[in-house]
This record gives sequence, structure tokens and C-alpha cells, in this order.
Amino acid sequence: MMPSVPEYLLENEIPPIRHNEPNSQINEDKNIHLKANKQVSDIDYSTVCSSNDVDVSDPDNPSYFGLLTPDESMVEDSLESQTTRRLNPLPSSSRSTNHSLVDERNILTGPRTRFGNKKVERMDPSAFITEFNAFIVGQAKPLQRLNKLELPPPPENWRRLKSHPHAREFNEAMRVEYNALLAKNTIQPVKQTNSMHPIPLKWVFTYKFDEAGYLLKFKARICVRGDLQAKSEEDNYAATLAFQIFRLLVAIITYFDLETIQVDAVNAFCNSPLDDEVYLYNPPGFSRNGYVLRLLRGLYGLRKSPKLWLKLLSGTLTDIGLHQVPGQPCIFTDFKGIIVFFYVDDIVLAFPTARKVDAMSLLKNLTEQYEFRLLGELEWFLGVKISRDRAGKKLWLSQEAYIEKICHDFNILEPERRINTPMITDKLPKSENPANNDEIKIYQRKVGSLIYAAGVTRPDISRTVSHLAEFMTNPSPSHQEATDRCFFYLLKTKKLCIEYSGSNSTKRILHCSADASFGNTGDRRSVQGFVFKLFGGPIHLNSSKQHTVTTSSTEAELLALSHATKELIWMQRVLLGIRLDTDQEVEIFNDNIQTLRLLTKEDPLLQTKLKHVDIYQHWLRERVQSKEIKVSWIKTNDMVADGMTK
Repeated sequence: MMPSVPEYLLENEIPPIRHNEPNSQINEDKNIHLKANKQVSDIDYSTVCSSNDVDVSDPDNPSYFGLLTPDESMVEDSLESQTTRRLNPLPSSSRSTNHSLVDERNILTGPRTRFGNKKVERMDPSAFITEFNAFIVGQAKPLQRLNKLELPPPPENWRRLKSHPHAREFNEAMRVEYNALLAKNTIQPVKQTNSMHPIPLKWVFTYKFDEAGYLLKFKARICVRGDLQAKSEEDNYAATLAFQIFRLLVAIITYFDLETIQVDAVNAFCNSPLDDEVYLYNPPGFSRNGYVLRLLRGLYGLRKSPKLWLKLLSGTLTDIGLHQVPGQPCIFTDFKGIIVFFYVDDIVLAFPTARKVDAMSLLKNLTEQYEFRLLGELEWFLGVKISRDRAGKKLWLSQEAYIEKICHDFNILEPERRINTPMITDKLPKSENPANNDEIKIYQRKVGSLIYAAGVTRPDISRTVSHLAEFMTNPSPSHQEATDRCFFYLLKTKKLCIEYSGSNSTKRILHCSADASFGNTGDRRSVQGFVFKLFGGPIHLNSSKQHTVTTSSTEAELLALSHATKELIWMQRVLLGIRLDTDQEVEIFNDNIQTLRLLTKEDPLLQTKLKHVDIYQHWLRERVQSKEIKVSWIKTNDMVADGMTK
């Protein structure tokens, strides 16, 4: 039998504000106030209330707040006192004057100017009640809208919470989180035994913002210290949606003018039951001697939670009639136009307008099994803003908010002069002096933030970020300056977007190009890149340095084509899995004629002693000769992938 546990056990908590509950201190103040009025005031409360049609003793009346409501005995006593003062004469001692105590030198003689008594305006008690009501309502209003740039960083841990400016709000969020886990039967208090090996818990505090970056609420989440779990050989890998696949889906949504609905699974991991026993210590701030928590469902931080949630959600989607796209665990379709894709707990439905009824029925089946928060049409996905012009059949992906956030985090201010390029033209040599740990850490954080922007919506900084990532282990001051320059460029160009259109002006549905820049200075490794476009919009982009040194530009182009071809074959399988047949042969473009000749001729023309290059040559020749893929020449000026190598 589950032991009875209080709703929450919070240590050293800051008491929440409660405006609608009785307060003993307020009642004491009320009595003091009324007693004082009884002694010095001539106001008849009952007369005032009746004349203004306000019954302050009625709790259902909106003017009632339990502060100025005298009880009947006090009113009667007050009326009796007033009557007594009117009818009873003053004592004789009060009417007589003791002249022996008066100094005659202080008596004024002669004519004197007298002024009439000023009329003292007394506040009508009913007006005071009204003003006090407004004060209480004002106290109960939410905090003033705060922008994310105005808020201090959230507390790093529970110990830092006490000194945080918003400790009270995070305190309440902790209470809500803990009680929600109890109510959902995610955790269960049990008596601790010696055979148990509990895992510690930690609090993670965050803010939740709206689309414009204003504060919606304070969040506190209980997380398992998965890093302290016992090592296991069990595979806990859980696939997620790749961003190139997300861009592919966006291109499809735009071209076919699909409707979208986005939902968010509330406490997604807590829906997955565990298949083994896991015990936890009580979270910081909550305690009960002799008790620990048994974890009955998945929880954030537990190593197997993502895998359990993916398995559960995938099974549910399969049960309601959807089919998983081969090789894509996070995409499901009914092969009739409805597509469901998700990234952990963010779930999106895309469907033609003619299939809206079927899509709503599918969504209803999901909501019957899980708790969802309906977000409406797809507008934000993993921090990416999706703007759409349905009439013009256009869609844009933007990371303006993300760029502003990372620049604020690193105190990057918009420069006065315009920065036209993300990277300086001067060579960046390796540092000869070792950097300290703080310099390495800040540099890695900066480059990591830039990598996310480059990989999602800003391919114009891909080559810059790839080059800056070469100095991760020992950055110099010049590397730090080069990184800041890239931030300056992003901040100046933060409104740049990737555009997708429903009216494809090109003949090819899927356009692919690959290029290489031979013999980079320094280690002499070539830089390669490719760009895939679906319906005219970029879906897959890459810029990287080749892992080996080549001896000619032909070899470098050959490696670049091989790398791009592998990605193209994979992308073609995804399109076929969604049942989107381009009805065109798979074709990739390159601007090196010599490379194309050695791939298209029946006999290989390239003679190389590099074994790895020879392997790539034969693999790619097989694909070309078997008509699985076609390679074609394109002018350098029309080569889109050229920008990924510079």
C-alpha cells in the first residue's frame, strides 16, 4: 500500500502569494483598524453601506475582501457609543477650567483676526473599499511582460535559487512539477531498503517565452542524473529528425500548399512505462526521512527515456493506420497525403485541405491517448521561425531570434561599421602558445552556437564555421577575433532567410551539385561541398574538409562527387518512402570536365597510386555505368555548391 505523502514537502520555501485565501494577519489588522474607528470615528458603517447599496459583509459581493467588514456587535457598540456621546452631558471636571495653570503673559489682548474652520474632507469608506479592491486586484495581476533579454539567467541549480530575483516564481514551478509527477503516477514514495541503489535528481530551471520573446512562465523540471547511472550494455539510442529532412518536408509543404497543425506532448517521457525497477533520491528541496522514490515511468535524464518514448509514440501512430517511412523513424504517412513528423515531443501534421477531416480524426485519436498542447499552424520548430504566404505560395525559415539570443549570451553588440563577409581574408595560423581552460571553453561555446545556425538556415557561414572549428583545442586571440567577426556578420544580416516557393521555375524537381577547392593552404587538404535543392529550395547543404590529401584537382573533385552521391542516394530513398516520385533520373552536376570523363568513359582514364581514391573512383563509376546515377557538367558561374568551398 502506498504510504500517504503530503502534496509537497518543500524545504526553506518562499511562501507563495495567495490573494483569495483568508489571512490571519490581515484579520488582525482589520480588528485593530475597527477598534480604532470605534474609539475616534463618528461614521455609521451601517448607514454608509445602505446608502451606497454595498453589503461589505456579503462574501459574494465583488467588493468583499474580508478587511473592512465589522461584525454586528461592533456596529451596535459603535452606534451605542455615538448615542451616549450625544445625550450624556460631559463631566463637570471637563467643563471647568483650572486658571492657576495659565501664564497671563501668554494671553493675547487687543483686536484679533479670526479665520473660519477649514472643512476637512473625509474619505467615504465605500470609496476606500473600492480603492482597496483595486489594490488587491493589482497585486494579483501577473508580472509585467518581460522580454528574454531583460531577464537574468535562470538559476544553475537549487542552491542558487534562494538568491535569485525570481526565486518565488521558480519555487512555485517546483511545487507544480513535483505534484504533477505524483498525480501522473510517475514517481511513488517507498520505504528505503539496503538493496536499493537510488539515483540522484537535479532541478533544471528555464524560462518559457512566446513567439515575440516575451516571458510566458517559469519552468522547473526534475531530471535524473543519468550520468550517475550504473553502466550498462543496453542500447539506448533514439533517433531524431535531421534538419535536412525537416527542410525537405518544408519544401513539400510549400510546393503542394499543405495544411499544418503542430502539437506539443506534455511531459512526453512520463507516458512511457519502465520495464525495470529504478529508484531515486528525493529531489533537492523535498524530503522525507526513510523514503525514496520509485520511478514507474520515463523521466528526463534517464538514459532509456528517449528510446521508450520513441517506441511508444511509433507504436501508437502505427496502430491508428500510419506507416513509418523506411529509414526515417520520425516520419509517418498514410500514403494518401497525410504526413506526421516529430522531434521528440514536437509533433507536426501536414495534409492537403481535402484530407482535413481525416487529419482531425487522426489528431483526436492521439489526444485520447496522450496529453497535448495545441499550438496551431506550424510557426516555430526547434527555435526556427516559419513565416508563410499562402496566397503567394512562399515560405521562409529564419533564425533571427536565435541569432539575437546567442549574441546577447556572448555580449556581442552590433558593430557601427558594416561587416560584409563572415571571415577575414588573412590566413588564420595555428596558435603557438597554449590557451587556458576558460579561453578554450568560451571559444568552443561560440563555435558550437555558430555551427547550429550554419546547419539550419545560414549556409553562407558554413565554410567560415568549418574553418573556425579547426582551432577548437587551442584557440588564439586572433581566432577569438575571427569568431566575433562571424557574430557581427550574423547580427548585421540576422533577417536573412531561406526561401521556398510553390512555383518552381526550374525544370528539375531535385537539383544537386558538388564541388571541391583543391589544395587548401596549410595542410593541403581540399575543401568540398554540395547543395541539394527540392522544388528550387535548398534542403541539404554541406561544407567540409576532406580527410585525405589528394594529388590533383581531379582527385579532389572525385572525392567530393563520391561524398555527395552517397547523400543523394539516401535522399532519393526518403522521397520514395514518402511516395514522392520525381519521375526524373537521379542527376548530379559538377564543373570539372576531366572528372566527368573518367566516370562516363567505359575504360577508366585516371591512373593513381592512392588506394583510397581508386576505391572511390570504382564505386562511383559503378553507379554511373549502371545508370543508377547521372553526372553532368555545369558552368562554374552556375555552380551553387561553389559557395560552400570558399
